[in-house]
Amino acid sequence: MSTDEWADNRPSGMLKRALAKAAVAAGIPAAILATRRGRLRILEYHAVCRDELAGAPWLPAFFVTASRFRRQMEFLRRRMQPLSLQEACLRLGEGTLPPRAVTVTLDDGYANNLHLAMPILAEFQVPATIFLATGSVETGAHFPSDRVRLLRDFWRREGRAEPPGCCTSADYLNRPIDEVTASLDRDWEAAGAEATEAQRDALRPLRRDELDRFDRSLVAFGAHTQRHCILRNETRERRDAEIARSVALVREWTGVDDVAFSYPNGQPGDFDEGDKEALRRAGVTRAVSCLRGSNGAGADRLQLRRYGLGLWHDFDIFRLEVCGLRSAALRLLGR
Repeated sequence: MSTDEWADNRPSGMLKRALAKAAVAAGIPAAILATRRGRLRILEYHAVCRDELAGAPWLPAFFVTASRFRRQMEFLRRRMQPLSLQEACLRLGEGTLPPRAVTVTLDDGYANNLHLAMPILAEFQVPATIFLATGSVETGAHFPSDRVRLLRDFWRREGRAEPPGCCTSADYLNRPIDEVTASLDRDWEAAGAEATEAQRDALRPLRRDELDRFDRSLVAFGAHTQRHCILRNETRERRDAEIARSVALVREWTGVDDVAFSYPNGQPGDFDEGDKEALRRAGVTRAVSCLRGSNGAGADRLQLRRYGLGLWHDFDIFRLEVCGLRSAALRLLGR
């Protein structure tokens, strides 16, 4: 299901929002949360943007506006039991997980995690784990999928047709990262592309010095590979190196040995048992995927499920997501 179906004004989107509002009004999400005890819900965010950017064609759908993020964190503090990923997994194993337990995660390592998300997390005292694509922290390079969007937006602004053979989102998802990067470098140079100030501000990754400005009592850092590659596209040797290097750098930068991991893209087939073994060799005991669902005591700690959040989540749909009702509906529909 595309995000548009929940966000736009087509009849399908309007109907889904109306059903979400009716479900919330009937108390269904609250009832599910009250009865499904012993389940850990992990929320998957990426980035927070200024509200006025929500309609920008280049903005990733997995961003959340600052006002919505604030309302969502307020809800978690008032109605849920926010825990760090480390504490949540420990208590899940001990059988001491509190009712309505929830954990917040943010993938990639956007600079807006510090400048927009951190003040909100601090306001409501919600712990979070930020998974860093460590290569971008080192170099400042935009994440590959964002570079694809920036190129397409540049051609749109210039009134130019997209040249044949240019790198696409599908290329990023299905080709080795070295090929993708080489293609993007070529396309960017050939286009003479320039990102706007708003794009640079919204999409840039964290710098190394900015990691030290987070409240470490609330925010932990995890690893997300070195170059944000989809692991299934790489050789086994490269997969192992991507995992080991990113974990080692996060440990070096934070001084913390207990580092969790997040699989880029994180869908079925994007990672396998060999990747889990590489994590074990690196001393990693917790890894999150992008598979939908909550986690019980028997959940595979190297394949934890999450609920993804994005621009299409108004408050009613957010509440359906947190209780698992939206994801259950999508699974029934085979999506």
